[in-house]
Amino acid sequence: MGHRFLMVCIFFYMVSAAISQPPNPPIPLSHIDSLRQKLAYQAKPDTAMISVLLDLAWELKSFAPDEALGYANQAHSVAVAINHRILQADALRQIGVIYWQFGSFQDAYERFRESVLISVELDDVLGVARTHANIGLVLMEKGHYAEALYHYFSALETFEQHGLINLAATVMNNMGRNYQLQGNHDLAIPYFVKSLEIKENLNDRKSLAFTFHDLGVSQRYQGEFAEALASFHKALQIREYFNDSREIANTVMHLGILHREMGNQLLARLNLRRALSLFEKVRDKGGLAQAQHQLGIQAQLAANLQGAIQLFRQSLDIARTINQSKIEIDNLFAISKVYEQMGSYNTALAYLHLAVQKRDSIFSEESRRKILEMQYLHDHREKLNEIEELQEATRIKESQIESEQLLRNILIGGVFLFLLLLFFLYNRLLAIGQANEMLHQQQEKISESNVRLTEMNNNLLAQNKKIAELNSLYNESNQRLIESEKHLMEVNATKDKFFSIISHDLRNPFASIVSFSRILQRDYNSLNENELRELLHELDKSILKINNLLENLLQWSRSQSGRIKFLPEFILLHDVVQENIHLFASKAKEKGIKAVVAVERDLVVYADLNMMQVIIRNLLSNALKYSESGSLVEISATVSDGMCHVFVKDQGVGISPEQLEGIWDSHDVKTTYGTRDEKGSGLGLILCKEFVERNKGKISVESVLNKGTVFHFTVPISNGRN
Repeated sequence: MGHRFLMVCIFFYMVSAAISQPPNPPIPLSHIDSLRQKLAYQAKPDTAMISVLLDLAWELKSFAPDEALGYANQAHSVAVAINHRILQADALRQIGVIYWQFGSFQDAYERFRESVLISVELDDVLGVARTHANIGLVLMEKGHYAEALYHYFSALETFEQHGLINLAATVMNNMGRNYQLQGNHDLAIPYFVKSLEIKENLNDRKSLAFTFHDLGVSQRYQGEFAEALASFHKALQIREYFNDSREIANTVMHLGILHREMGNQLLARLNLRRALSLFEKVRDKGGLAQAQHQLGIQAQLAANLQGAIQLFRQSLDIARTINQSKIEIDNLFAISKVYEQMGSYNTALAYLHLAVQKRDSIFSEESRRKILEMQYLHDHREKLNEIEELQEATRIKESQIESEQLLRNILIGGVFLFLLLLFFLYNRLLAIGQANEMLHQQQEKISESNVRLTEMNNNLLAQNKKIAELNSLYNESNQRLIESEKHLMEVNATKDKFFSIISHDLRNPFASIVSFSRILQRDYNSLNENELRELLHELDKSILKINNLLENLLQWSRSQSGRIKFLPEFILLHDVVQENIHLFASKAKEKGIKAVVAVERDLVVYADLNMMQVIIRNLLSNALKYSESGSLVEISATVSDGMCHVFVKDQGVGISPEQLEGIWDSHDVKTTYGTRDEKGSGLGLILCKEFVERNKGKISVESVLNKGTVFHFTVPISNGRN
């Protein structure tokens, strides 16, 4: 009870501290203001004006897309007026990016295609690569994943050849998204990790947010909810700092989907509503359609079928406006499913026919489009082959000139080396005469030195003998140190394993507490009483998880440090069992589990009371955690051969033979989930085994998968004297 009160106090302190702190500052507008001032002084339409216009469009595209599009179109008009082809291609590429953000994919594709044709005409290799990367985005959004990968690989090869690792990292991230959209997360995650590594080395924070977000999506699909939650929060923190409204909406929407899959329906609904509001603000029709679709799923889960249909239809209308076929088909299938739930089978069948018909028409349209794209790619490749042939001819001519220059240099070097060799030979002859005279003098000195060396050698032999004796003593000491170090490393590895598990297990409840505190801070006045009560219930569950985890960790750390005193005494086993039954009464009632005690009221055992409390509490907690609703948990005891045999039996999910082999191994602690996704730290059974053995008993387990588990341990009933 004391620990629980302490944790509640800590939580409310964290909430009050979070409320008292100012929010993150928005991205400073000084750079944008500076660009606008520069534009005001640009009276003459030239390349400097175009550069300022394109910079403004890039800075404004995330939170003022209409204004950004105006600047990009103005830059293109000026580039056309002064006939600057490279800047025309750059402006078209910028316009395409903004259309892509709007969800106008056909308009974006047309601008990118014009840009790449200009870049090919000018032999602008980097311009071609940049546009390939942009075209990949559009094709990927439209579901043409193979064609998108072709463009991505082409761009990546060029960027790597030119050492543009920042652009290469962005392409790697988009390639990961391509595999992600196809459901292949095993291929997607390595691309995200590599992109993340490069961006962190470059300290590119704004681009880092994209990779954290996309990595979180794949982690969610892989079921790694805690890791996904951490990735989304990192992305959201960066995007809120830069005031990137569109990307904030995207991350918040995926946070809502994640909370729904984690079972936090209230957090899911609140995040999806916020995403919808932000998408409306930046006029992102594609994002708006996705958010409405997700809110429709939320309404469907809440049995609000009329509300779900309305949201799905709104999403459907927007998807048809922006020609987002995938979202359109998803909504048609979703509406059909809701009408089927409502019993309107004719209407459900009509929408199902529309969905199938739309899917079939898209297949036909894709076939026609692929033929046109193949023709374009064929023409593009022929143009590239011509350029490569010209480049190869130039390289051959340059190689011939280099060969002639190399031959001339070799001849000059040969003459110089010959003269140098003659000079060296002359000096060598003079040096040999001088060396012979010096050699004779040195021979006499060597004879004298040999006598002194003989004496020194005798002294060294005596010293070597002493060194050998010292080495023997050193080796013995070193062997003892090695054994001691090995023991310390094993103990340290066990400690590191436990703390790794504890840090991982603490992350989820603490992440939930942080999420709840942010919701309370931001939406307190807008939440109704039921939502507040639901938030407080979830908060209480998270705090109880942390309290139980810290209690086991405290007992284990005291045990490892030798600070637990072993104080055996005569205790009534029935009272200990009954006390722990009362402790878990609410949990048993919540899961509908009946707990039965078959222990004699006057049965006395000789053991440490605190250790018996920990043993009974952990075994009873595990029995409840892995039992299904309506099952039975029984605690019984018998006496034989001077020992009390205690049995904790459940009818739960059981333990597999593989898990049973290492269940008592402190070097290989494993954590599993209960029937309602309750998660333990793996410390409980390790503590039980240690405390049973401290009380001169033994512990064992028998289990049948999907039928139940029986834990059996013994404690003495006397102290050997009474």
